[in-house]
Amino acid sequence: MTRRSPAGSLNQNRLSAFLRNGLLTVLALYAVFWAALVGLGWLGVISGQVYALDVGNALALVPVWTRWLIFLWAILLSLSAAASLAGHRSALAWLLAALPVHVTVFLTLSLNPYYDGTVGYLNISLELIAAYLLYRAGGAAHRGAS
Repeated sequence: MTRRSPAGSLNQNRLSAFLRNGLLTVLALYAVFWAALVGLGWLGVISGQVYALDVGNALALVPVWTRWLIFLWAILLSLSAAASLAGHRSALAWLLAALPVHVTVFLTLSLNPYYDGTVGYLNISLELIAAYLLYRAGGAAHRGAS
């Protein structure tokens, strides 16, 4: 059995933190983009095509509660990214709170003929990977303290 040097472990922890924080930041930005798109579409500022999505028709078929859940999802993911960047353990809790909200929104949107949903599958998968990385980081921090 080989032992890792402290320097190698430190570099691995930095890389893991960089990947975790980068992934959470991208996910949060993606959620904020959708929240802004829905908000601006709801206000009538955007009504045409955005990335092959007919915003006006798509929003006409989305229930109001789903729109509010999109805003909640963006807030929860943003809180998770901010907590992770600050090194707080609450990042995992925020992300785990955001996941069922996103799945609910995604399932509602996937019934919409104007929304493809392919990116949603990928995004939920990336959120699960981020949750795993946060879980591993919390466990590594706990093991390091003992």
